[in-house]
Amino acid sequence: MRFVRSCLARIGCLTVVVLLVGAAWIWRGPLLAWWHDHDRAAVAEAPSADLARRTGKKLDDFLRGRGPTRVSFDQAELQSLVSYRYLDSLPPGLSDPRITLGDSTLEASAGLQVERLMHGKTPDALRSLLGDSARASAELQPSVERPGVLVLGVHHVSAGGLPIPDLMVPWLLQQTGLSNGKGRARTVALTVPRDVAAVRVVNGRLQLERGPPQ
Repeated sequence: MRFVRSCLARIGCLTVVVLLVGAAWIWRGPLLAWWHDHDRAAVAEAPSADLARRTGKKLDDFLRGRGPTRVSFDQAELQSLVSYRYLDSLPPGLSDPRITLGDSTLEASAGLQVERLMHGKTPDALRSLLGDSARASAELQPSVERPGVLVLGVHHVSAGGLPIPDLMVPWLLQQTGLSNGKGRARTVALTVPRDVAAVRVVNGRLQLERGPPQ
């Protein structure tokens, strides 16, 4: 009987090991993403060109369907991207972009060189209000509404410390080249791969998730 009990115990342990290995294989994508996030969170980094390079590779791999099906980015990673990788992509008149991640939204801000906005055709009223330069900010709510389209809801826009009325926001987006052209007010639409299923801000991190190809 002792021999039988020993065999059964060994078989039970082996079964548990097999189940754990099988579960780890099935959930390898989320586990790799979790481990990557945990490992990255262990050492806080300041925005830098090197961090932008590494973050850019992580983003490129995800968008090309490589690696984990879910990745996330902290504030330093996003700030590195906008400061070192995408700075030249800003519309004329915008400079010094900054990203702040909240619980479910992100705040984007940038310096305004008023004379360069709107291809040098800034209305006199806007120049009188803001002067030569000012800082603008907006709260952004990302979501994937349909395959291939990432929508940024634009809320609480301010410039020079003054709130911008909601009715003016679509016009400002259009004048700065950020209008989505879909007839929806206060949104910006961006093209993403069709298998990007979700983009959201959760507890101070921007999460991206892939689904089955559409």
